[in-house]
Amino acid sequence: MVNEILKQLTWSDTLVEVGHWRDAQGREVDLVLEAYDRRIVAVEVKAAVDVHEADLQHLAYLRDRTSDRFVAGVLLHCGDRPRRFGDRLVVLPITTLWAG
Repeated sequence: MVNEILKQLTWSDTLVEVGHWRDAQGREVDLVLEAYDRRIVAVEVKAAVDVHEADLQHLAYLRDRTSDRFVAGVLLHCGDRPRRFGDRLVVLPITTLWAG
């Protein structure tokens, strides 16, 4: 999934730096995209059909640590239902990457 996202970034007008985030307590986020103006979009990928609020805890932690710089946290999953999980956190089906 990360490779697909990186491929799609080549089509974007917004240049971003791509990274992975992990802290000393073991919290991590699969993909962090940071624009030149320091705005952040964070992406987690879960190989699960069902997701729960706890699956977004590291995205929420990063959101809270980066404040206004955090634009969105996205959890991509194998299910078919998009959902919102609070402030700037969404769950999207992986197939969203190929939707027109």
